Amino acid sequence: MNTTAIVVAAGKGRRFKSNGKKPFVRLGKRPLVTYALMAFERSPVINDIILVVDRPLIKKAASLVKKYRINKVTHIVKGGRVRSQSVKNGLARVGKDARLVLIHDGVRPFVDKGLVKKVVNAAARFGAAILAHPVKPTIKVSRDRSFVSYTPERRHLWEAETPQAFRRKIIESAYKKAARGKYYTDDAALVECAGTKVKIVKGDYKNIKITTVEDLKIAQALLRQHLL
Repeated sequence: MNTTAIVVAAGKGRRFKSNGKKPFVRLGKRPLVTYALMAFERSPVINDIILVVDRPLIKKAASLVKKYRINKVTHIVKGGRVRSQSVKNGLARVGKDARLVLIHDGVRPFVDKGLVKKVVNAAARFGAAILAHPVKPTIKVSRDRSFVSYTPERRHLWEAETPQAFRRKIIESAYKKAARGKYYTDDAALVECAGTKVKIVKGDYKNIKITTVEDLKIAQALLRQHLL
């Protein structure tokens, strides 16, 4: 079955206080985004890749794709003002022969190809699937951002990761039905709102998202310690 991976590497990155665009900063010897791209390049369950970047970085992205011989990249498309628009732009280039669509944050460099296969297989069976791991800390909910409203039971809480995988028609339909003006923090949320159950595939705590400079330092430490 054909599976297209959309790698989202566009966005403001306001919390990342550093020079340069976050997906293109150096992690070890390579730009950050190339780690995810190369993982999908090597994955036997991914047929092609669509890379979404900010418009001014399209040429730079094309150069990286060529340099690192990421041959599965078929399209490099411009990102939108927000993440959901970037994903929509990527979805617009998915071929009609693709049965499944996998969506991944370009700033999650440590995606495991074994987990990629598991989440793709789960999406093929259930229609929608995400990687996620159980939350370790105690979580507090504050409705007024000042006092604790309540403490949810930790055993019910999972931290979502990417990649997230969907049957193509399900994710396309979810984006068409998405309420205007509502902000969704991941693609599974749109699918949930559209009425589709999302299967959880247990992920990996090392599959971190590089959101801040501190996250980048953690990733660098993981590389140095050969934990990946």
